[in-house]
Amino acid sequence: MIKRRLLISIPTLFGICLLSFLLMKLSPGDPTMIYKDPHVAMEDLEQIRENLGLNKPVIFQFISWLKETLSGNLGYSFVSGEPVTDLILSRLGPTILLSISSLIIILFITFFLGLYSGYKAYGIGDQTIMVISFI
Repeated sequence: MIKRRLLISIPTLFGICLLSFLLMKLSPGDPTMIYKDPHVAMEDLEQIRENLGLNKPVIFQFISWLKETLSGNLGYSFVSGEPVTDLILSRLGPTILLSISSLIIILFITFFLGLYSGYKAYGIGDQTIMVISFI
């Protein structure tokens, strides 16, 4: 059962990766647009595109991106120039704290709402809670 679900998750994750990559490619502009400045020559922009691999066909860009991502190399931030992995790790602690805090609050609220719904089954309060839950 678990083995089958893990095997099913592989094409699902691949599809998600492909879809996110294609959405990024279909968005207007390219990463070199942040260098659009009168002082930057077009030759320099072309060199940047070549260095980033943006002049290659999309399938080769995707394969390269997927290979780098799977190896843990998420690239560098265009804004700060720092490795993206370092930026993610520096914000991981607060993100986990926020996630756990919200999970505890949600479980606390839903526990009591579930008790109320079970106690007043099929009543107006139970129906309201059920509709809000579905929404």
